[in-house]
Amino acid sequence: MEEIKLIDICKITEDDNSFVGFKIENSIPKVFLPVGYRIEIDTLEQDIDLFLSTIMEYKEYVKNSVDVNDEYENEYLFPYYSYKWLLRDFIEHGYYQENENVYKKNHKGKINWKKTIKNIRPYISPNNNIIYLNYIVKKNKINEKNIITAIHKACVYESAKKIGWLFFNINIEKPNIELNDINRGYFLKILYEEYKNTFNDYKKSLLMNIINVINGIDSKKFNNEDIEFGVYKFHSVWENIVNIAFGDSKQINTLYQPKGRWILTNGVKKDSTSLRPDSLKIIGQTAYIYDAKYYTYGISKGIVDKLPSTESIHKQITYGDNLWQNFGPNSEKKIIKKIYNSFILPYNKENNDFGFSNDVEYIGYAIGMWNDESNLPEHQIIRTFLIDTKYLINEYKNIKKEKSNKIIEKLGSF
Repeated sequence: MEEIKLIDICKITEDDNSFVGFKIENSIPKVFLPVGYRIEIDTLEQDIDLFLSTIMEYKEYVKNSVDVNDEYENEYLFPYYSYKWLLRDFIEHGYYQENENVYKKNHKGKINWKKTIKNIRPYISPNNNIIYLNYIVKKNKINEKNIITAIHKACVYESAKKIGWLFFNINIEKPNIELNDINRGYFLKILYEEYKNTFNDYKKSLLMNIINVINGIDSKKFNNEDIEFGVYKFHSVWENIVNIAFGDSKQINTLYQPKGRWILTNGVKKDSTSLRPDSLKIIGQTAYIYDAKYYTYGISKGIVDKLPSTESIHKQITYGDNLWQNFGPNSEKKIIKKIYNSFILPYNKENNDFGFSNDVEYIGYAIGMWNDESNLPEHQIIRTFLIDTKYLINEYKNIKKEKSNKIIEKLGSF
């Protein structure tokens, strides 16, 4: 494949329902970035890696419930991390090579005295000293025909075909063996046996990444030159990274499980499914509820129809009402004294029609017209923020570790 300039194959999506990820169609790769993403040439390779890793982590989080391709959602796992690991390892170490011990006559090398005494006739000196004029020495010989080496070569080649263009622009020699459903079981048996018998950490990592690539083989998809890795529902990824950055899943699971209930005329009573906000964080006695909306308002010219609907506003108010009723000052538990409610939408801090330039910007609030606007409690006011898409994707883990509470408290200050 000819050298590819990443900037030439990147496209920022403008529709919140568009595919996000990368595709290879007719040997031509394309990268589809999410709404509001900023492209910076100097860091583009690193940024795309973080972006694709975000998708991969989400897929693992939901145990592959997000489609790689709708038709194969339960059959095909794209081993992105293993492709990348094998290519980087190949650049640094080359192919896997298994050493075998070879014994031969030589003056150089580590002497094997047992074999020397058994196979070499010594010279007896005039004073009856035993002198060996030759020795059996031990040497390591690389076994190029080793089956694991051959499998490794095939997996490196497959990795280069799938993502080599993205990070390395390297051409890999076509291997002598083919990866397919026919030989997959045989290869896996060999690899798992070798993995079981090795205690070298590097070798175990190498073997496991090779195994991951082999396990990714799908008879319908694996040999197809057209590849698709990404999601058609990036809103789920957006919700996930907002929750990781600003929320606390443990608090949601232990504190916040409001339910409806069916009471039927035949005497049956049954709880309905639980309500669950995208993100919840309690700091001290203040609760922050977030609804992550992967909407296009931030890249529009301020089109209000691109903001969350009345249905979303009502749901968010219900979250706040329930939390206040069950954990507020008038409840038995009295855990919470204040609740802030928010929507979080994507935008581009360097290219927008609002004159904004910060990572996080406040744009206003939503209310329910069925409530008395002159006397609304704080949790019934849904404050709305734009957050720079690239900033959140690149930093959501660091935000959680280092900046979460500061940013959250700032969101509550508007």
